[in-house]
Formats: sequence, structure tokens, C-alpha cells
Amino acid sequence: MALEGIEPALEVVTLMSLEMLMEENPIAFYELVQLCRDKNHSLFGNTYDKLLGLSLIQGNGQPHQSTREIVLAHTEGEGLDLTLNI
Repeated sequence: MALEGIEPALEVVTLMSLEMLMEENPIAFYELVQLCRDKNHSLFGNTYDKLLGLSLIQGNGQPHQSTREIVLAHTEGEGLDLTLNI
């Protein structure tokens, strides 16, 4: 863990949210990863509401830069092979 420039507590809390999201709503998890990889990605269905409710995105539909960095640092793969590395 311990990404440079990211508060450790923020990283831990974000990873907890990501882990829960991956278990409860894998589509929203996938959509968040895609959004972090491509700022122009359009979120599917009610994913916006789910991610906003978990404070993983802001009102403008984009993740905060810290969230983006955490997501990108702790995920790998594509599609069904997408994994969260904690």
C-alpha cells in the first residue's frame, strides 16, 4: 500500500469501499475502473448513483484524483479478469 502523496487512511477507506463494491456490485466496480482509465467513459445504468453514494465519484461524475490513483494502482486486468489487489 502507501501510495506516494496519498494519505494512508484515505487509501485504506477507499480500498474497503472498492472491496465492498466488487462483492456487491461488480458492474459498478468495472465501470469505476473504466472511468478511472478513461475520463470520457460513460457510466452504465444506475452506476452513477451507486458510486456517488459511496463517495467514489464526485457530483461531476468523475472520481477525485486521489481516488483515481488508488483505483489504478490497485486494479489490473480487463473484463471478467479484472482484479482488485489489496
